[in-house]
Amino acid sequence: MQTITYNLRFITTRAKLLTILWLLLIHGTPVLSIETDSHDFTQSTSDLHNANSIFRFLESQFSDILYPSQITNSTNGIYYRVYPMANLSLCIMDNSLFLLEDTGGIGVWHNVGTVKQWLDIIAGQPVFTIHPQNQIMPDYLSIPPPAVTFRARATGISPLKYQWQVSSSFGIIWEDIPDATDKTLTVYRFSDHDVDGLLFRCRVTGTYSSVSSTSALLRHARQHSPSIVSHPADQVMPDYLTSPAPYVTFRANAEGDEPLHYQWQVGRFDAESVLRWTNIKEATETSLRIYALTDLSDSGTFFRCRVTNRHGAAITTSARIFY
Repeated sequence: MQTITYNLRFITTRAKLLTILWLLLIHGTPVLSIETDSHDFTQSTSDLHNANSIFRFLESQFSDILYPSQITNSTNGIYYRVYPMANLSLCIMDNSLFLLEDTGGIGVWHNVGTVKQWLDIIAGQPVFTIHPQNQIMPDYLSIPPPAVTFRARATGISPLKYQWQVSSSFGIIWEDIPDATDKTLTVYRFSDHDVDGLLFRCRVTGTYSSVSSTSALLRHARQHSPSIVSHPADQVMPDYLTSPAPYVTFRANAEGDEPLHYQWQVGRFDAESVLRWTNIKEATETSLRIYALTDLSDSGTFFRCRVTNRHGAAITTSARIFY
């Protein structure tokens, strides 16, 4: 059996339909890989069932042409469907499939293969049972080397050939990944591509047709150390004439990968005039309130906030209290 593949990407859909059917007629066998969605077609001893299966299969291939259709009609063992919008009809009689093209009131008949040939095409179409799922690439703190694995499975008449594809254009253009012909695809963080945002899919080719899985998105786990957005500012402590319990509030804010942990610190000069910083107990919010006449409120103290996450740490500038 000879399989011939033609590039029909730039042929109009109507012309593509006629081309596919004519190639079948010329070569006597299905001759090109048709990329389709998965459909469940089963061969039957019922002529009507087989006719419906063939019609449904072709309608799934060319949904923008072969619609809307009238119901399958049967007259003395002849089965046909009419597609008035396309001026086409499909007809099955004498165990053969015919395409009737209405050209200005003149019907042109094309014999495009036997019923058995088309049922063989339908039976051999792969069907996906497992589609690849979206993945998040681990960060560098995980067990090296960071990698993710996509998985796909399909059923159909053997042999089935797997080919993984990648798209960096939001699924508009797909490229085959060299040597990626297994049921699984492992992508490493140190691969040739900047893998963040790429789409991956698997294309499975059977005897007569190819089916593409749904696409899966790969994203990086964010690796953002804390970055200080706002620093604490110097504060002036109110007097008791304006407030019965004077206090000041220092504020800090940071951005980065969650969770972010805040820890306020107080700094004092030691006997050698070195500024020493210590953590303030239970001061783990984005703001710090200091009341007057406490051990932290004297004018010789400084305050800052240290923000950490799993990737690193950042420290604000220091601020003081003035009276």
